Amino acid sequence: MSYQDTFPAQSPRPVPSTSIIDLSYKEADSLVTDPTASSKTLASLAHHPNLNIRIAVAKHIHTSIQTLVGLADNHYWPIRYEIVSRTRPSRRLLVKLAYDLHRYVRAVVARHPNTPLHILRELVMDRDQNVLDALMENPRLPTVALTKLAYRILPEHMPILIAKHPNTSQKILSSLAPFH
Repeated sequence: MSYQDTFPAQSPRPVPSTSIIDLSYKEADSLVTDPTASSKTLASLAHHPNLNIRIAVAKHIHTSIQTLVGLADNHYWPIRYEIVSRTRPSRRLLVKLAYDLHRYVRAVVARHPNTPLHILRELVMDRDQNVLDALMENPRLPTVALTKLAYRILPEHMPILIAKHPNTSQKILSSLAPFH
């Protein structure tokens, strides 16, 4: 018995003949929530006028990298947030969205375990507290970045977060001693 005999492939639901952009919310939602939706269908739905449909496209497991890159330019931050919140966003998307105007998008990039180290080092200079707090949750944050953080003027809870980080060196800990 072959794998295909055991788990027969489900064929994707056919796409209606009308333009996907002209579909009602209900019709578009039924397509985007279909686990067998094709990447071509999702690419078309990425242009749907409804924000919730575009967010669902960003979340869908079959959405192609090309479609996600296009959605990363969307002016609605929740779409960009969902792209970065995916389990495995591409390195290209993480780098691109690290410089996003919206703090919540940058915070998700800072927290993401696959964010490149050079981006984590740059995000240490971010002015937003949400981004800095998210950095402290990233176990890959390099010691160099922690050192930069330790010497910045920070809110009172940050030295505690720095001290608790697994990559904090003894030298950084001793510089934080006056804050305790």
